[in-house]
Amino acid sequence: MTAFSRHARGSKQKRGTTNKKQAKARDKRMAKKAAAAARTAAEAMADLAEPEEEAAVCKRDAAQEKRRRHAIVMRFIDLGSPAKDTWDGPDGVVHDIRKWLGMRCNANIAPIRQVLDRHVAGELLVKPRSGRKPKLTKGEALIATHSLEAGKGRAQAAHDVTAWRELQGKDKVSEKAVRTGFKNLGGVTQRRGTEGTGSRDEESAWAQTSLAQAEQLKGQIVTPEEEERAAAEQQAEAAATGPLLKVEGRSGRVRSLADDPLHVIGRKEHISVPYSWWREWWDQQPAKVRRKKMYEKCELVGYVASYTHGDGGVELAYIIKCSGKWGCFAMRAPDAIRLLPARLQPTDATVDEDGKVP
Repeated sequence: MTAFSRHARGSKQKRGTTNKKQAKARDKRMAKKAAAAARTAAEAMADLAEPEEEAAVCKRDAAQEKRRRHAIVMRFIDLGSPAKDTWDGPDGVVHDIRKWLGMRCNANIAPIRQVLDRHVAGELLVKPRSGRKPKLTKGEALIATHSLEAGKGRAQAAHDVTAWRELQGKDKVSEKAVRTGFKNLGGVTQRRGTEGTGSRDEESAWAQTSLAQAEQLKGQIVTPEEEERAAAEQQAEAAATGPLLKVEGRSGRVRSLADDPLHVIGRKEHISVPYSWWREWWDQQPAKVRRKKMYEKCELVGYVASYTHGDGGVELAYIIKCSGKWGCFAMRAPDAIRLLPARLQPTDATVDEDGKVP
């Protein structure tokens, strides 16, 4: 008897081997391959059989979902609105509605039961969506609306709202948020027509605001020629006027002229001013001090054509600078001229009958 007939007798071994262990392992491998092929074929058939239903589920929008839920309730009412104890099970109401909707046998039936629970409880089948929380509060939307109605654009309105939000410690907002806030308050946000637009209506608020901005920008633009002319004018003004001097008794500084009629200021010329000239201070000194003739050497540093003195009189004045910490004082021109040295005294033709320099 051949080896084949000997191994075939009383056994289920296949051709190709005489080793029982190897034959058993081979059979296991073949069984696994056959099971894997069967699973692959089943998955392929499922993909071919149900793509339209899955695609429809994925593409179902809110309106379709609302109609679907109303259809479930209509079917439930047609069945006589059975009690809850008859809903479950293979012959229950839920599976009946599933079949009526054309859903596959292994489909999820939990949404059907949820719709029935809402219907029985008297709740809404489709709950309204709350949506995203608005970016702007009502007050911030009013700020944006006021800016837009004043003729400003959305960018400027967003800047105004952002300035307010920064005071509250919030972040900035975009133009889209301004548009949404304006729309939520009932504002019209569509594009304007061709009649009465800001670019064609010169009397509109937008046109007036744009004109003011353009004129302001034009005034800020300086050409090189204008810069040179302005510099020359500043130099001429500086040459025609003297320095700014801090005068005692005045809150601000006093602008001196570049020169005086006697040409004594700015040349280190001094006059001797008696202490009695400072009347208030001198009256407070002891009698033995006031009996002495004391003088303060002061330099002539400025000349003002119109100076308002402490008694309210407006006259010509020399600005004298005293030594030490006394600072500068304004002295009437006739008084300062009388204290000039002899070499600086003006001639009769230089002064008028009141002793003033013309």
